[in-house]
Amino acid sequence: MIDFKGQRVLVTGASKGIGEACAVLFARLGASVVVHYKKDRKGAHRVALECEKHGAQAFTHAADLDLWDEGERLVGESEKLAGPLDVVVLNHGIWTEAAIDTMSEAQYDALMNANLRGVFSVAGA
Repeated sequence: MIDFKGQRVLVTGASKGIGEACAVLFARLGASVVVHYKKDRKGAHRVALECEKHGAQAFTHAADLDLWDEGERLVGESEKLAGPLDVVVLNHGIWTEAAIDTMSEAQYDALMNANLRGVFSVAGA
C-alpha cells in the first residue's frame, strides 16, 4: 500500500459516502486527516473517530463552501489544525435530484455554488 505517514490531508464533504471512505483510507495509510462538513457535525465526528481508530490524527471543520471566502477559511483553519496540507480531496457537492431540463434557476444556482464555486474557492486558497 501507499504510505502517507506524515502527510496531512483535507477531504471536503467527508461526513458520509465517498468523502468518508477517502478520509478513512488516508487515515489507514498513515495520514492526518481533516474531515470537512457543511451541516452534518455528528457524521463528521463519527468519521474522525473512525480515522483515529487507525492511529491517525483526525480533525473536523465546518465550512459552507457555497460561499467564496469559506474555501480560504477552511484551508487556513485546516492548516492551523493539522499543519501544511499535502493533499486536498475536493469531494463535496450536491445534486438537486431535478432533471436538467426541469431544473429551476434557483436549483441551478445552488448546484453551481456548491459544486463549482466551492472547488474554486478551496483550490485557489
